[in-house]
Amino acid sequence: MQIVKAERFLVDGGIKPLCFLKLTTDSGLAGWSEYSEILGGAGLGHIVEQMCASVMHVDPRDSARVAQRLEGLARSASGGLNAQAAAAIENACLDIKGKALGIPVYEMFGGAVRDRLPCYWSHFGMYRVRAAHHLGVAPLRQLADLAAMAHEATSRGFRFLKTNVLLFGAEGPRVYMPGFGRDLGGPELNLDGVLLEAIELQISTLRDAVGPAFGLALDLNFNFKPAGVRRIAQALEPYKLAWLESDLPDAKSMAAIRQATRTPMASLETVVHRRSALPYLAADAVDYAIIDVMWAGMGESVRLAALAGAYDVNINSHVFSSPLAAAMGAHLCAIAPNFHLMEVDVDAPPWVAGLFFQSLQISDGTLAVPAGPGWGIEPNEEALRQHAIAKT
Repeated sequence: MQIVKAERFLVDGGIKPLCFLKLTTDSGLAGWSEYSEILGGAGLGHIVEQMCASVMHVDPRDSARVAQRLEGLARSASGGLNAQAAAAIENACLDIKGKALGIPVYEMFGGAVRDRLPCYWSHFGMYRVRAAHHLGVAPLRQLADLAAMAHEATSRGFRFLKTNVLLFGAEGPRVYMPGFGRDLGGPELNLDGVLLEAIELQISTLRDAVGPAFGLALDLNFNFKPAGVRRIAQALEPYKLAWLESDLPDAKSMAAIRQATRTPMASLETVVHRRSALPYLAADAVDYAIIDVMWAGMGESVRLAALAGAYDVNINSHVFSSPLAAAMGAHLCAIAPNFHLMEVDVDAPPWVAGLFFQSLQISDGTLAVPAGPGWGIEPNEEALRQHAIAKT
């Protein structure tokens, strides 16, 4: 069996563009994976295309060899988009291999230790502030709307949610994202008293809405320097967050914050190799390690999870894209003994589910691990073409 064709699909996901890779073999068997060109990923598709040329006429079932070959080809510029491109190719090869063997991907890594995954509603409120018209729901305009949405989450069986910094001011609601160049507040990324008060009010509103036992988390992303993260963590201690999430580039700074607060800390979603994760784990910088199979590739994700486990740190998946990326993350969560929670994007435009032949099954706050061959979920190519965005 050899890879003979590689195709990229750029699809309108309403809230964000969705990117898929399809590798086809000379036997007619095809494998799929997902990558993303948002969050600094512009141009990733071109790198994927160039890397695919190096695996033409290679047996995709030799997925570990493929992954090592791609890592070697990009060694002088390792990490970043090169790592994400290699991950997309490796993940598509694993889908082919699973289909060829008639088994789920998780069986290739020792088998699942669980078939249902406790999950949390991610980006809670963000999409309804930014793009409610794509979702077919009412927009969030004030804190009372956020509280009503929290009641919706509990009524649907969720026991955890993670929100971002949402500001409800006189100028209208907005998502606070200076760390991504999307808002005022950058590049200095300072925290003032007014902003801290708004964050505390947002979390207190959610806590009042869901009660004391519900798991609340807040994602600060790259939006604050260590001093701001520490102040936020300490200010939110009375609300007993399940975790506070931040992406700080320095392990010692993260460790100092963790030592200065009773609020559990999570990080590492943008870390795609053990070499980069090790300083955080060795410094006791995180309570939860976040791993993204789409960005790191399944093989390295499994190794990252094992490394975290050696430090008695449990993992959360990182998912911000389509159901395919979520399914890929679910396979990691199914096999990792040190699993904590699965991230899911509940809010999505109605047509996104129709991009796939299968659907993810979520009930009572848990997700059923896809059990079909490969990733257990496959894009509908005709639907992808119907919602295609012209590639540049």
